[in-house]
Amino acid sequence: KKGKRFVLKDNRGRDIGKFQDGKLDTVVLLNKHLNPFKIETDVNNGVAVITGKVDSEVEKDLASELAYSVDGITDVDNKLTISPENERRNHNRDEGVMSDITDASITTAISTKLLLNTEIDSTDIDVDTDGKMVTLNGKVKSEAEKDLVYQIAKNTFEVKKVDNKLSVNAEKEMKKDKK
Repeated sequence: KKGKRFVLKDNRGRDIGKFQDGKLDTVVLLNKHLNPFKIETDVNNGVAVITGKVDSEVEKDLASELAYSVDGITDVDNKLTISPENERRNHNRDEGVMSDITDASITTAISTKLLLNTEIDSTDIDVDTDGKMVTLNGKVKSEAEKDLVYQIAKNTFEVKKVDNKLSVNAEKEMKKDKK
């Protein structure tokens, strides 16, 4: 059994909820980030109920904030859903960003370790990371230095694999021996 619905009215007897709903519809319509054809609003007793579909969590949050900006709306029941194809795309984009950050931190960690190791001349060593896979390019003075650089890279946190393309530069070896 349903109870009575309490309707707020202004001093002329007009339903305030309908006025607020119309105002919220206008705010959504005028916002360039939301598609008003995919969003429905209803306001009763100061509570805005928002339904429909949006493309991202950001758009969902935006709709709530816009509703709160309407005078007289005191609460928002945001029932918007994120379109599945966009949810996957947003998730993949976020994973890609995190992967790039992880790769950059791996490259920085290895490069810093090489720079701080006094036994390694890292000026001719290039470290690249893609998908936690490290590639070492450049020239080193000896096979021992090549192996040391490889071990440093391999022992760095989150590294899955190291492709050691370093070459031994005989000239560097000879200059070292002459000093």
